[in-house]
Amino acid sequence: MTRDALSLPAELKPLTIAQRDVVLSDDARLLVGAGAGSGKTSTVVQKLCYMLGGVVRDVNGVEYRHPAPIALSDIAAITFTNEAAADLKRKLRHALVACGLRRLAVDVDAARIGTIHGFCGDLLREFALRAGMPPALRVLSEGEAAVLAHDCARGAVQRAAEQG
Repeated sequence: MTRDALSLPAELKPLTIAQRDVVLSDDARLLVGAGAGSGKTSTVVQKLCYMLGGVVRDVNGVEYRHPAPIALSDIAAITFTNEAAADLKRKLRHALVACGLRRLAVDVDAARIGTIHGFCGDLLREFALRAGMPPALRVLSEGEAAVLAHDCARGAVQRAAEQG
């Protein structure tokens, strides 16, 4: 590995051949599933940098830049935990600066990068009026959800008892 490669953030280390194939894939949707420490986040970060027009490199030193970059607002990156989402955003910011897209790094917090729950909540709020729902939807706390679940279950049992 060259000295320059060692100075790059981990998210922009040269891509293995398998990672390169994922990053350069033309698939509009990507699901990355692998074990802990396997490089999932790094691969996703490099895929995002590539899609946004940044330069990525493979282990052979070959550079790649997407021929038709897309806007950050056209990306949705969904994780399962708040910690993973924060980590993805942090690493993406660093990588965008390192791959020459400094202007996009400041917009990462406004991008659709977060948990599945947050993503669904954002969609529900954004399109609430179309669905005939109030736009002031919010995610319930665990305590609120437990109370609601208990109330719903009690109501269902009462209805069932009254019917039969």
